Amino acid sequence: MLIRNKGIFNLGLFLLVTFTAVLACILLPLYGPEGKKINGLAVSDDFFNKLAKDSANYLSMITEEINTTIGDQALDVTVKMAKPEDAAGAAGIITKAGFSAEAKDADIHVSAALKPMLLKFIADAQVVYDNDPDGKIKDLYGMRGDKALALVFEVANRSIKLLQKEKKLTEANIINSFNKRALEPAVNFYGISGEPVMKNIPALAGLLVFYVVYTMWYGYAIFYLFEGIGMTMKKSKVKKEV
Repeated sequence: MLIRNKGIFNLGLFLLVTFTAVLACILLPLYGPEGKKINGLAVSDDFFNKLAKDSANYLSMITEEINTTIGDQALDVTVKMAKPEDAAGAAGIITKAGFSAEAKDADIHVSAALKPMLLKFIADAQVVYDNDPDGKIKDLYGMRGDKALALVFEVANRSIKLLQKEKKLTEANIINSFNKRALEPAVNFYGISGEPVMKNIPALAGLLVFYVVYTMWYGYAIFYLFEGIGMTMKKSKVKKEV
């Protein structure tokens, strides 16, 4: 390989080697207590999940929406779950919550007053969102809170299209909001402790600055390597017409 500019090439090589060394430090499980060490990507992911959880609590908002939108409407649907055990599990949860549900093979039939049922599972979602510290939901349903609410989510999600076909758009829309604003955050952020953004500005700014610098680090490494072997990009000259 012909090196045209050894100094520039060596600079590019140094940047590439140090970039790779930092990448190895990021990817290797070097962080956390002994026996539970994780890599830098997991640390970063956990940090941003904590920030996201703190801003994803819409439970009071959906509670108010249900109280102002739903009256005495009843929910009476039969939906097909992915597996018979899912139908049986969901029926058990809804029954233990105090409402009527019956499973047959992969089908589950739910019959209940819509408003009380949604408010009950919103209350459960708040406990799960808080990571169920006393095991209240687990004791009630016989399974971890996020797993229980995931089955309720699936029943509710499969009910939406049925309600839309029956032109019950108010019920369909409120169940969709219920899923997105109550059950999804509770299930997805279970086990994560929320952290406010304002208390983590230095760490957040540091990670964002590191991301920009690290991206440029790799870019300049490649740029200097190619320039060192004589491969450069220059603006082409404009040809003048004769």
